[in-house]
Order: sequence, then C-alpha cells, then structure tokens
Amino acid sequence: MLYSYGMVDVVMESPAGDKLQLAPGKTSLLKFPIPAFQQATAPNAIPLWHFDEVSGIWKEEGQAARQGNLYVGTVGHFSTWNVDAPELSCLVEGNVTDPCNGASSKVAGANVTLGQITVTTDKDGKFKARLPANRAATIQLDPRLNNGRGAAVNLPPTAAGQSLTQNISFPCGPALSGKLTDCEGRPYAGMVSIYLDGNHIGSSYTNDQSQFQIFGPKGKTVLLKAFDMLGGSAELIVAIPADDSGKELGDVKVCPKEQSAPTRFKIHGGGYNQQQIQIGGVAGQTFVAMSIYDFRSHETLCTILSGTTQLSLNFEGEDVGSFEDVSMVLELNGKRYVSETFRVTITQFGQIGEKIKGTFSGRRRSLAARRW
Repeated sequence: MLYSYGMVDVVMESPAGDKLQLAPGKTSLLKFPIPAFQQATAPNAIPLWHFDEVSGIWKEEGQAARQGNLYVGTVGHFSTWNVDAPELSCLVEGNVTDPCNGASSKVAGANVTLGQITVTTDKDGKFKARLPANRAATIQLDPRLNNGRGAAVNLPPTAAGQSLTQNISFPCGPALSGKLTDCEGRPYAGMVSIYLDGNHIGSSYTNDQSQFQIFGPKGKTVLLKAFDMLGGSAELIVAIPADDSGKELGDVKVCPKEQSAPTRFKIHGGGYNQQQIQIGGVAGQTFVAMSIYDFRSHETLCTILSGTTQLSLNFEGEDVGSFEDVSMVLELNGKRYVSETFRVTITQFGQIGEKIKGTFSGRRRSLAARRW
C-alpha cells in the first residue's frame, strides 16, 4: 500500500476549456510541503506516483528528493501526483459497539479513523481497513464525527500479511435530545454543535424527523448551538447531568439571527472597467453565505451564492491572518473565472455557526462562456 506524504492534482485548461499538457520533452518542478507530524519519519528520497485515469491505478514514475521540509521532484506531464512510500500492509478489522444499548449492540454508520483513512461501519457495525505493516497506529472514534462521543485504542505494529482484530466501543454518557423547528414551530433540518470552555467537542445532524441527539461530558455545562445553512441559529446553555440519564431539551427554535451582509468587489479588465459586483442584498432573491472548515485537511471553503452568481474561496487556514495560496472560482454572467494569483485576509474567524469576515484580491482569468 502507499503511505502518503503529500498530493497535488494539476489541471490546466485553455480559455476555451481544452485540457493542456506539457509539450513533449518539457518538464515541470513540483514541490510538496512535508506535514509537520511526518517530518521525523519522512525518508530522504521517495517515489513519485501519478494516477492513470485510463487504467484506474497509481503508477510509479520518478522520485522526489527531500530538501529541508519539502519534497522536490521533476515530472513530464500534469496529473494527480503523490509522494508516497510503498509499504507492505496488514489488515485491521473489528466491530464498533455501544455498551449503553446492551453489550452486543453494534453501531452502524460510525466513523472510524485508522491512520490516514476514515471508514464507516456497515449495517452490522463492522469495519475493515489496510494499514502499513510494522507501524504502530491508532483506531479513533473522533467525537466531532460521532455525535460527541469519542474513544481511541492504540494498535501494536503488525507484520505484513497478518490480520489484527480490534474492537472499539463508544463510552456511555448523557445524551442531549431535542427537535429543531423554525420560528413558527415547524420541523426544520439543521445541525447541532456543543462547546466546552470555548472548544468544539461534538456535532450532530437532525434525522428525517428533525430530531437530534448529541452526547456531552458528565456534570459539565456546555454551550449548545443549533443552526441551518442560511444564517438561522439558536443558542442554549445546558447543564449536563452527572450520570447517564441524559436530558430532553424539547423544541429548539432556529430563527434568523443576523442577515449576512452582501459581498462586494470590483473587476477590472476582460470587458470590465472597475465595475463593482455585489452578491446578496437584493430584495426577493435568495442569498446564501456559508463556510465549511475541514479539520483534517485544515482547509476552509467559503461560498457566496445569489441568483446565478457564485463566488468560492478555498484556503489552507483556520484563523485570522493573510493567506496567499488561495483557490478562487467565480461564476458571473454565464462565464467561469478562476484564480491565477489570489490573496485572502481574514479579520474574524468564528466558531461553528459564527461568521468569517475578511477581504480578498488577486488576478483571475475566464475559462469559457457556459450556462450555469
């Protein structure tokens, strides 16, 4: 199996949308930052692999050399490139159980993180994954992915070709239950998160009945936030029981708290002359401004949408500051624009359900006219 130290997907197109490649005999230099937690084990040389979309497999082609905390390699074509160490593998499998519902209760749909991958248990609560052999690893039930409950089990190094069975159980604990409604009391879909001492410790989506259940630490007082994707929100301070009895919160009303301000920016060039563009703030037109933060990749995606105009900004960060390597896509007047160079300055980065504020600037190019 391949143990990854980094990946990049390079796609280049002409203004007409035609795929571009390096000319025959030409090469390009790729640089991969080595993640901090892997720097102690990263080898001095590592194979380069690209994904062959025709055959559907990874193919080894060349090597990258370590230069400080970067891997640097030369490639002759653009593709999805990985710097991966080839490893013999072992098999890890087991069950996820919930002793709170009986010793034999298996949990379907639990998210189990093993090393670099996350798998989901099947209908019988079983999981299975391959890990690099002869490496210590951890099986984790991350509470942020499992309705507030978490656990971890350390795995010993396992020889290549061998199998290891390791079950893992959710801890018992008090559940906070309730139902989300809109301001008029009608069932409403959304998400609930809880915070302890300002730290996000768990999230849960509503089911098809708009009901939620999320687990918290015994005897603690937490902040519960419920919100939808359109800016509606609700907050409750909840004292969690000191035993496993749980607490029923009843109906939690999600109401518009604060209307998001329109996004405004100017475009110059390509038929525009310092023209101001505004997304949002038009009466009678739906306006959505939302951000998603992926704590595993440490990337933030901000999307602003109104009518047929959409702006998306993706950057690696989770706090205030300036970010240079920003991916921007703008859908405007039937054309798609993508970033050449782009910069984002974040002045406020809130918790889940709160606002992200900032400014952006840079250069963009048009891909093609198209319906959207």
